[in-house]
Amino acid sequence: MLPSFSALAQGEKVTIAKTGVQLRVDGVGLHKRAGDSAPTDSQSLVIRNARILVTGDLSEAISYTLRLDVKNALYSSENVGQDTSIAALDRAYVEQHFLPWLALKVGRMPLMSGAIESDYSSMDRYYESYFVELVSYQVAPITTGIDLSATTSAHTFSLQVFNGVQETTGVNKGLQQAADLSTAVGYRGSLFGGMIKPIVSYNQFVRIRGGKGSQRDDTTKFRAGGVGAQFSVAGADLDLEYDVFRKPGFRFYTWDGAGVARAIDNPQDELRTVVMQLAYFDSQTHLRPFVKWSQDCNKIAGEERRNYVRYAYGVEYRPLPKGFRYHAVVVDQQDSDRLTNASRVTTASRKYILGLAAKI
Repeated sequence: MLPSFSALAQGEKVTIAKTGVQLRVDGVGLHKRAGDSAPTDSQSLVIRNARILVTGDLSEAISYTLRLDVKNALYSSENVGQDTSIAALDRAYVEQHFLPWLALKVGRMPLMSGAIESDYSSMDRYYESYFVELVSYQVAPITTGIDLSATTSAHTFSLQVFNGVQETTGVNKGLQQAADLSTAVGYRGSLFGGMIKPIVSYNQFVRIRGGKGSQRDDTTKFRAGGVGAQFSVAGADLDLEYDVFRKPGFRFYTWDGAGVARAIDNPQDELRTVVMQLAYFDSQTHLRPFVKWSQDCNKIAGEERRNYVRYAYGVEYRPLPKGFRYHAVVVDQQDSDRLTNASRVTTASRKYILGLAAKI
């Protein structure tokens, strides 16, 4: 792709294409025990992330971003969600600056949800809270949408419109309608010279209805909100956040192989999550020790069904100015579930991670 003649004639500074690579490789040892069952142990070498990034400018005001998840390119070729894109395409958008402070993105991109934890790249996360697992991967994975952002020197306000929530509730869902679009609003700030960086988000996920006629799902909206901040001083960063996700009670329908419908009443569902992380970077040794803790409490019909306590501690070694590190991390998870009237089952696991990550 070449810059247009008019751009060249006007002397605009444009970058045709700039490429990058993101790679993370981990050696993982896992010790896991579910309830009273015998523990299991495993060891493996895994590619955690492998991405190719291409960015460029069409003019001084218009840019584009494409990012391909190479790890999933051969294994996730099926259509995903409402935008019929392959799962491996996790960035594909054009951004235009109408004014120095006003920008519009159109295309496939992540939505703003939660707070600090969701804002971290998956390259830099060693585990996720259940809130991130639920909202970012199940309810609203990366999809096509529109993002309108207003930015000052220290504040960014965003409004996003994107596809609704597609759940596998049977046949006869029909095409997506305008009323099925979801929305998000968000705020990112930088106060006192970057010492405090708040993040606030609110999501309204519209569930795409299935069925038809009298056997049509209820109109339903899921809601999520997150508030958090990073406090930075003398090389230390403290992240604090609180997230909530709510599903109202609603009725939906499923169909068996003979086309017979069955009504299912979905009870009210609420998830509350707290996340904390403390990290310190020592410029002399290039070491960044950290500790992270999270707790998720999920209630269904007012009864606690999930209580997940997870934490990680470890150290990163960053010998280069940026973009490359080694890491050694221990992740502990105590996931307690009671999804039926059966007794509670706790799955305990400990994961040892040794690896490296590079952003080139």
